[in-house]
Amino acid sequence: MNIIVMGAGALGSYFGGHLARAGHKVLFIARGRQLKALKERGLTVLPLEEEPFTIQVDAAETTTSVGEWI
Repeated sequence: MNIIVMGAGALGSYFGGHLARAGHKVLFIARGRQLKALKERGLTVLPLEEEPFTIQVDAAETTTSVGEWI
């Protein structure tokens, strides 16, 4: 399943991170420092009842690249 998280804030990143870890193709749309961090360091998720995990994710600033990503 292809999933796009618009405005990758706390909730979108949390759920998108779990979906990406489960094997779904996830694109995070973000701007500024959030976009830079996603591209350089990946996404770290800190679940309450599981161990934290970090994954490399696809991230873009606009939806214009969605066609190439799919």
